[in-house]
Order: sequence, then C-alpha cells, then structure tokens
Amino acid sequence: MKPKTKNPLTVAALALALGVSRSTIYEWRRHGAPEANDLDQWREWVGRYRANLQSASPEMARLKRRLLKAKVARAEHELSEMKERLVPLVDVHRVWGQERRRIESILLPFASEVAPLVVNQSIPDAARILKERIYETLYILAGDKPATNPSDPTTKNDARMTGENQNPNTEVSHEPKNTSSITDRSESRD
Repeated sequence: MKPKTKNPLTVAALALALGVSRSTIYEWRRHGAPEANDLDQWREWVGRYRANLQSASPEMARLKRRLLKAKVARAEHELSEMKERLVPLVDVHRVWGQERRRIESILLPFASEVAPLVVNQSIPDAARILKERIYETLYILAGDKPATNPSDPTTKNDARMTGENQNPNTEVSHEPKNTSSITDRSESRD
C-alpha cells in the first residue's frame, strides 16, 4: 500500500499560513522559494530568506535609503508643479458666480421677450421664431455674435445679449410681423 502524501496547500492557504499575500508567494518563487506548497519547506526557506535580507550589506541599505529619498523628492516636485497649475477655489467661485449671473441675465428674460413675437403666429412660424431665438441665445452664451438684422425684432441684438449699455427708455416694437424672411439656422446645421 502506498503511503499517504500530504495534500499540498493552495497558494492562498500557504500565503495565509505564512502571513503574507499570494503575490508575495509568487514573488518569492522568482527568488528561489520552493515550487511545492509544502508548509515546512516554505517556513524553512522564508527563515533563510529573511535572515539574508537582514544581513544585507550596509551599501545595500544606503542605496535603499538614497532611492527612497529620491522618490520622495520626485513626488514633492511633482506635487509642487501640480499646485502651481491649480486654480484657487475662491477664484473658481468668483468666476463661476460672474458667469452664472451673465447666463441668468440672458436666459431669464427670454420667455417675456419671445412671447410677443409668437403670439399671433402659426405653429410652424412660432416654432421657427423660437428656434431662431434659441440659436441666437446659444451663440451669445458661447461668446459669438449671431448675424443680426436690426429691423427684425426676432434677431434683435440688445444690451442684455451683448453686454453693451442700452438706453432704458428705448422701446422695442414687438408687433407680430411676417416671418417669411426669417432664415432657419437649423437648416444650415443639419
């Protein structure tokens, strides 16, 4: 009858028994650890391996310290460079607040300005007017000035949209008009 052999341990069980990770087991195998997962052989090898590490030359310890210092210096340098490129949070809040107010000043009056332009229009004409004004507003939000026709109230370019000063006593006619001359910007985009 054949003598019973111990079931070899799995790598995970071996790592657990030695108090290390599985990746350490694989790393140690590259350094000459036993291929078999026999716990006694491994304990003996680990003892020798650790003893060799502790008796490493002073030169090796000096090189390790030097390497560690170099890594720390490099990380500190990279952090310093990154900090130079960062924008302070207070500046982000200030600029965002200004931009938010600019956007609000363009978007909030939109409905009351466009409503009189579409009040007596057919649905297709009202849709075309709305689309034109939406594109115009998007251009302005993006910082572009859309092509405007000063006599066409659907494409008026007022102070609200351009940021220029306008006389508050100036009245703009919002009488419904024939919109057949309005060009649909979406057609050029499709």
